[in-house]
Amino acid sequence: MGVSFFFVLSGFLITFLLTKEKENNKTINIKRFYLKRILRIWPLYLAVGLFSFIIFPQIENFLSISQEYVNSPLMYFSFLGNFDMINFLNNSRGVGLKMLSVGWSVSVEEQFYLIWPLFFIFLK
Repeated sequence: MGVSFFFVLSGFLITFLLTKEKENNKTINIKRFYLKRILRIWPLYLAVGLFSFIIFPQIENFLSISQEYVNSPLMYFSFLGNFDMINFLNNSRGVGLKMLSVGWSVSVEEQFYLIWPLFFIFLK
């Protein structure tokens, strides 16, 4: 329920900000919108991804823990982690990195941020 609540609040806030900007400026500065989202979300998300896919396996290797994870780094670093999670849950083909279990919601949020402003630009 918390994630759903977050999605609703985030969607409302982004819609409100885009509507206000279009009202005030008669246009939306799409570059500034994307840059703000990138600077706010990507650093921490990429840090978690680097830890999950590079540092954590090295720690396990050092501790002689042999575990093969099935998560796809490409999917997570391209903000498609929600599809990787769907694939993992449907196929149950191995062990998933638990620290990435929330990555699907960030992926959905980034996909929303990618598409939603375009509606304000192309639709009147």
